[in-house]
Parts: sequence; C-alpha cells; structure tokens
Amino acid sequence: ILDSCLEYLDKASVHLAPKVMSPFSWLVIDKLRERILQYPSHLPSNNMLLEINDQRVGTLTSIVDSLAKIVEAEERRPACIMHGDFCFSNMLYDLRSDRIQLIDPRGLIRSEASIYGDIRYDIAKLGHSIVGRYDQILGEKIESDAAGSSFQLIIPSDEERDWLVDEFFNSQIGADCFDSPAVKAAIVSLFLSMVPLHSEDPQRQQALFANGLRLFASFFPTLVI
Repeated sequence: ILDSCLEYLDKASVHLAPKVMSPFSWLVIDKLRERILQYPSHLPSNNMLLEINDQRVGTLTSIVDSLAKIVEAEERRPACIMHGDFCFSNMLYDLRSDRIQLIDPRGLIRSEASIYGDIRYDIAKLGHSIVGRYDQILGEKIESDAAGSSFQLIIPSDEERDWLVDEFFNSQIGADCFDSPAVKAAIVSLFLSMVPLHSEDPQRQQALFANGLRLFASFFPTLVI
C-alpha cells in the first residue's frame, strides 16, 4: 500500500500547473491561523504556556510562528497536482491490481476550484495518518488528560505502525524528503487546524490538540520554549 501511495505522489508531483505557484504557505499557515480563531473555549488561550507530557513547548502563538518560519524558508515552486486529503480514510485498496484508488479530493484552494496544490501537503496528509496516528486516535478513541494548559497524551506503541513510520521518513519523492522540516511542520499544522472540525466531541478536540503539541515537541526539540 505504501508503495502505491509513493507511486501516486511521484506521478502527481511532475504534473505542474501552468503559471500557478504553490499555495503551500496558505495550506499550512494561513489556514491554520484561520482555524485557531474558531477554537473552543475549553482549550487554553493562544498566549498561555503549554506543556505536553511534562515538557514545555511554548505558547500556541509561538508554535505557529515557528511553523511559519520553517515554511517561509522554503523556496517557492510551481504548483502540481494535489489530492488535498491524501489520508488512509480516503483510500481504497485494490488487491487485484495492488494499487490504491482515491476518493474525496479537496476541491477548493483559496475558495477557487483547482486540482493544483503542493505535493508536500499530500505527503504531510499521508504522514498525518502514519506518523500522527490520526486513524488510531479516532479508531481507538485515544483520549488526552489535561490540567489547565498541561496535557498528557500517550499513544500505544505498535511494532507494525512503528515500522511504517520509519518507512515513511525514509521515503523521498524527487527532491522532497519525507523527513524534511517543511513536511513535519505541515503534519503539526494539520492536527492543530483540525480541532474546530470536531466540535461534536470536545474530548477528541483535546486529543488532536495535544497530539499536535506532541508532534511539535518530537519534530522540533530545539524550538520548544
């Protein structure tokens, strides 16, 4: 399945949009800042010092600023074909052909219909499932404990899932390494930006928020405050 995912990413990455630049910064940073304005009141305010698993990670504002600096340091590039929601829940696996089939692509970029975006965003969406364990958090109803602005989130270890994480981070499409700071920043952004989308379940919102903090601390230990 992973090989089939890499095949799609490789093919999509070389189909460039004529005279259209990548919306990577909008996808990762601008959209995140818009979503934070919709955060529920039961989460800490943007300027409160946050902790995850007894480790300080800074404020939400400082975390987003750090992610923005990583994204802004990336060289601008032309847009390419992008699914936009390239996660396990939008994949159908065909045993006969040993290939994935994709459903439910993103239809809008900045309120305009487009099939073009940035392959790093699709890579990050895949990492959202593999590294961030999004499907595991929802499927196993993993919860986060919280006391004020301090969160605890432990995701059970799994040998097969750990192997898949290693395979993901050892992968590369063209010049894009899956363990690049830009991809990792996008994975963190995805979890933090998903919080308002789960308003029906405050506990799930808390778990997704805590997981974003956990990933930030894991990916960027030198940036935590």
